[in-house]
Amino acid sequence: MIRALDSKLAQPQAPRNIRPLCIMLEDPDDPRLPDSAGSIKSNASSTDVSPRQRYDLVLSHLVLHHIPDMSAFLTTMFGCLKSGGRLAVTDFEDFGPEARKFHPESKMEGVERHGIPRAEIEHILKKIGYVDVQVEVGWTMRKEIEAWPGEWGSKRPTKEERGGKALEEQDFPFLIMLGTKP
Repeated sequence: MIRALDSKLAQPQAPRNIRPLCIMLEDPDDPRLPDSAGSIKSNASSTDVSPRQRYDLVLSHLVLHHIPDMSAFLTTMFGCLKSGGRLAVTDFEDFGPEARKFHPESKMEGVERHGIPRAEIEHILKKIGYVDVQVEVGWTMRKEIEAWPGEWGSKRPTKEERGGKALEEQDFPFLIMLGTKP
């Protein structure tokens, strides 16, 4: 996805204030992040003490269900925000056992949970310190699913492979999770 973003940013009409970084970010003061002036030091070391840049908005889409520790992840995002900065996270909702069907069996590696429990995520956001927390269904996505775990094998069958037969489908509600750093 970083390569795809890089190619889009290479276009003449692309905004010039976007800098993609591919970092396993666990610390909002990671020296690989831009400093408060927006500069990235290619030789940043762990002893670099210059304050890191803080942001007005941190976005995440369809990531949270892959994260082992949602609280640690959202705490890091909190640390990356300026005072008054906003968090906007979207992911599908854990609406019960049927939510597991979001991923085919062959794509379960790296899936930590089958959707986001609405009450739990609201509690986590407030506990971290986000204010003006809102967690609500923003839209529903209709998605083709396996009729039983493993039906597709390693890949979804093509229409030709299915003899023109339609695949089973299911609706998945998506949560929009918002919060502000005071």
